[in-house]
Parts: sequence; C-alpha cells; structure tokens
Amino acid sequence: MFRLYILSWIFFTASAVAFADTSSVASDTAPSAVSLKKQQKQAQDMVALAKSEHLRKEKMIKELELQKRYNEDDQNRKRLEKEKERQNELKVKREEEIRIKIKAKAEARQRHFEEIQKEKEHQERIRIQRERARQVKVRAQAEARYRLSEKRRKDLEHQRKLRAKREEERQARLKAQQEAEIKKAQAQAEKLGQEKERQQELIRQETQEREEKSRQEEITREDAQRKQEIEVQERQERQRQVQLETQRDLVRKQLEDGVESMYQDALSLYKQGNYSEAADRFKDVQDILPGYKSSEQYMDEARQKSLTVKHQTVSASDQSGDKVSKTLDVFDLNAQ
Repeated sequence: MFRLYILSWIFFTASAVAFADTSSVASDTAPSAVSLKKQQKQAQDMVALAKSEHLRKEKMIKELELQKRYNEDDQNRKRLEKEKERQNELKVKREEEIRIKIKAKAEARQRHFEEIQKEKEHQERIRIQRERARQVKVRAQAEARYRLSEKRRKDLEHQRKLRAKREEERQARLKAQQEAEIKKAQAQAEKLGQEKERQQELIRQETQEREEKSRQEEITREDAQRKQEIEVQERQERQRQVQLETQRDLVRKQLEDGVESMYQDALSLYKQGNYSEAADRFKDVQDILPGYKSSEQYMDEARQKSLTVKHQTVSASDQSGDKVSKTLDVFDLNAQ
C-alpha cells in the first residue's frame, strides 16, 4: 500500500513537471508575461497541492500502520493471555491429577498395608493356636506317659509285696512242715525203742542235714531267681525312666531349637531393618518361651524403630509431592 502512494506522488510530480514544460513551450509561442506567471503560479500550486496530498497520504499510511501494529499487538496480547490462561488451567489440572494419583496411591498402599497386617495377624493367631494346641498335646502325652509309668511302678511294687508275702507264707508252711516232720520222726523214734535211738538219731541228723541243705539250696535258688526278677524289673523301670527323661529332654530341646531358629530369624530381620516383622517374631519367641535371651528388649526396640520408619516414610512422600509441584511450576515458566 505504501508503494502505491509513492507511485501516486511520483505520478503527480511528473504531471506537474510536464505541465510546467508545456507552460514553458506555450510561453515560447505566446510571449505574454502575465499568462506565463499565471501558469507558473498554477504549476507551483499544483506541486504544493501534490506535496500536501502526498504528506496527508503518508500521515494516513503511518496512522494505518500504527493502527495495524496496535491491532496486532492487541491480538498478540490477547493470544498470550489466552495461552497463559490455558497453561494455568493445564497446570492446575495436572497438579490436581497428580494430587489425586498420589492420594490414590497412598490410600492403596495404606489399604494394602492394612490387608497385609490383618493377614499377618490372622496367620499369627492361627500359628499361636496351633502351637498352643501342640504344646497342650505334648504336655498331655508327657503327663499320660508319666501317669502310665507311675501306675506301672505301683503295680510292680504291689506285685513285689505280694511275692514277698507269698514267700513268707511259703517259708512259714515249710517251717511248719519241717516241725511236723521232726515231731513225727521223734514220735517214731520213741516207739522204735532205745536200741535204734542212736541209729535213728544219726539217720535223722543226716536226713535233717540233707533236707536243710536241700532247703537252703532251694531257698538260695528262689532268692537268686527272685533277686534276678527284681533286678530285671528295676532295670526295666530305670530304662523306662531314662526313656521318659530322654523324651522330655527331646521335647524341650525341640522347643528350644524352634525358638532359637525363630530368634535368629527375628534378629536377622532386625539387622536388615524390617522392624515390624522382627517385632512380631520376637513376640512369638516371648509367647513360647518368655524371657528367652534378649527377645523382649529387641521386641521393644523394633516396635519403636518401626514407628519411626513409618513417620519418615510419610514425611518423604509429602516432600516428593512438593518436589513434583515445584517441577511442574518450573516447567510452566519455561513453557511461557
């Protein structure tokens, strides 16, 4: 458009020059000085008019350009404001989405943690119930074995007393029989007379000696047999007692081995930083064998450290949320 106005000004200038030339030619043909001055004045007026027109058009062009620039600046400003509003809306929307996602993740983690805790508590209750039932069963079996051994010991004692009583009765009967035989022999010796008294006495003495010897041998054999039976019974009783003690020691050792493995597992978890599970394991050890080593002290320390770790995790999640927000702000500023 500016070029068009320049061309128009050139056209008017050329027209004025041409008119002045024609005027000079006409002056040659018509030598009137008045008309010449008049024509020159007309030419000068036309040139001034062309210049004023040119200036007016230039001013109009500048005004149009300024208006155009103002309109373009206004449009750019409005476009920038709209873009800024859209960026702000996108920023708010992204921040809201991030907050919603963080909140949803935190709630999901909390629900997952609660479910895990409930499952652990349920499994722990089941394990404790089973362990208690097993301990009750083991104690019942041990008590039953002990009662059975006591009953057998009492039965053996009773049988030993019965055998002793029978032996005393048998000895009394043997003694009575001996006395009866002696009396009978004496009566027969008195009837046979004085002549055979010496022979009878010798025979009777020999007989008594043989009988006494045989009775002593029989008593000795019976005593040896009875003593052997008693020794066998006592040896069996000692073996049963040893077996019972061995079983009791074995049960206690199994309990201590189980508790030791649980204690070592809990200690390993404690050293690894898994304080919540370590506290649960130490509590299991305390439930089975209270006061076992340093389980109570480790249990208290693990619980305190577990609470401290939970607080630090929550604060770290909050700080990460703040860092995300700051990162989004920096991203928006860079985009602007």
